[in-house]
Amino acid sequence: MQRARMNIEGSLVSIYYELDGDECTLILSPVRAEQMRKGGVNIKISFAEGAKTACILGEEDLRGGYAVYTESYECIVGAKGVSARIKYRSGDDGEKINLKVRALAIQ
Repeated sequence: MQRARMNIEGSLVSIYYELDGDECTLILSPVRAEQMRKGGVNIKISFAEGAKTACILGEEDLRGGYAVYTESYECIVGAKGVSARIKYRSGDDGEKINLKVRALAIQ
């Protein structure tokens, strides 16, 4: 379990955390998610159920990426936290990934 800062505004949840010294943000809503990582390698990845979105690596002239296929996306936002499940595949032949997120507000 990792400690993070969380901000809930209506049905939008922003979670801020560190990973290997990089600053990370996960934004969750009932229909879409976006994950950003800034540091050694900048990454921005979007998820939307049934959609082909993108994972962008790097920035400006040194930028590339690959397709992300989101099979299913569920997100429940409440006053005390958020629970989400994202099933997706990265790249055309990428492995299937089942990502679960649960964050509770600590008073």
